[in-house]
Amino acid sequence: MYGYGSHARRIKSCCLDYFKECKDIFFSGIKRQKIDTDISLVSSIDEATSLYGKINCVFIASSNSSHLEIFKKCLDKKIEFIYVEKPATGIQEFFESSSADTFLDIKYIQIGYHFNYSKPLLSLGKSISIKEFGELIRLDIFAGHGLAFKDEFKKTWRAKDKDALIDTALSHLVNLSIKLCSIEEYYNLTTAAKYNEIHGIKDTQHVSFCGKQGALLSISSSWGSPFEQSIKAYFSNAIWEYDFTQVVLKSPRDSFDQNGFFQAPNKSIEKYNFEGIKSSVFHFLNQVTNNRCKKHEFNNSRLTSVLLDEIKCANYVSP
Repeated sequence: MYGYGSHARRIKSCCLDYFKECKDIFFSGIKRQKIDTDISLVSSIDEATSLYGKINCVFIASSNSSHLEIFKKCLDKKIEFIYVEKPATGIQEFFESSSADTFLDIKYIQIGYHFNYSKPLLSLGKSISIKEFGELIRLDIFAGHGLAFKDEFKKTWRAKDKDALIDTALSHLVNLSIKLCSIEEYYNLTTAAKYNEIHGIKDTQHVSFCGKQGALLSISSSWGSPFEQSIKAYFSNAIWEYDFTQVVLKSPRDSFDQNGFFQAPNKSIEKYNFEGIKSSVFHFLNQVTNNRCKKHEFNNSRLTSVLLDEIKCANYVSP
């Protein structure tokens, strides 16, 4: 495991859950500055291979700016299974611009945009693709985290890094919208960052754009709201809602009362608790344990980075 911060610890927890029937699971981390922690740490991949021999699986969970450099080192060491935590800047671009020989020894690469592996969201993506509920008209995604009102927030990297909200929270939502709607090109991008006078930072980011079929995708991510996440898809024949605990489907459109006037459609509810990164990590470990060669899953990381860069530029020139 490259890097061993809070996210890497969550990955480790998922691995322990996945291998809970195995007693002899050993974790090792690669971190330039060694710290006291619950796993063995080494300072480089060379030290790791010297101590443990060939490595066939790695999680890259270090700082964003180091992802590509570390990824290339993993290629040099012929590590067969590579998981790169988002945003994985430059990884997909490097793959697409390299010769096939560069990746001969690599069986599977996965970029860790974990929303893409959630069962209800996979189901929604399929419904959009096959037009199960008619045409998609609008997709709304909101994620509130409430961090900005904590006393210690101003001292954290989230408050000091002007792009932290975009790179951490918003990136997942942008990536999810691209995945759900199979976006290859986007149009009419608008974006606005909301300044909060109470704590003096821009704690909310709004984004909207359209796909080629004309559906509106509206996204908001906030550190200044109560903790809540929600997704709502408006179709021509249904409304689909997910609050990360249950899916509510309202359908069909043609519901009338005894006088022939439109009324609210029937409602069905299914419980679906969100698993966080677990579904993504489990998907990756399935490929590892089955020693399976599989089409790499870059999860639209290149297009996501392009869109996020445009959002950042728009923020800088806005009054």
